[in-house]
Amino acid sequence: MSFLESRYDDEVILKGSFKHQDPRKAENFTLHKMKNINDLRRSPFTISSSTTKLFTKIQFERPFQHSTLTWIEGGCDKNLSQILPSQPIYEDYGKTVQPPEKRMDNGQFVYQIMSKDELPHIRFSIPGMV
Repeated sequence: MSFLESRYDDEVILKGSFKHQDPRKAENFTLHKMKNINDLRRSPFTISSSTTKLFTKIQFERPFQHSTLTWIEGGCDKNLSQILPSQPIYEDYGKTVQPPEKRMDNGQFVYQIMSKDELPHIRFSIPGMV
């Protein structure tokens, strides 16, 4: 089954390029499958220094796995196996899509993302006697 025929998982990454500081002006959107957790690089972190401070860039296994609030509330005990060196957690190849359309549905935001290259289609079959 080719990439175009395959289905996306429940979790995907939507990427867009920013030419301005305003995220509403993003363009060139692509939809990417998440990498398998086993395919993520788990090498040691690179530690950098700036005058008297040390710092590193990290990435979590899943998007939004931690936020500033959950990091502080969770205390000092962290599962270090979920913290990775900075890297993309999505597949390189992405399908070009139109800008997402946002609407409200029962009090929740719903985003509709359509392919830029293909028209939507439905395939169904009706079982029966031939």
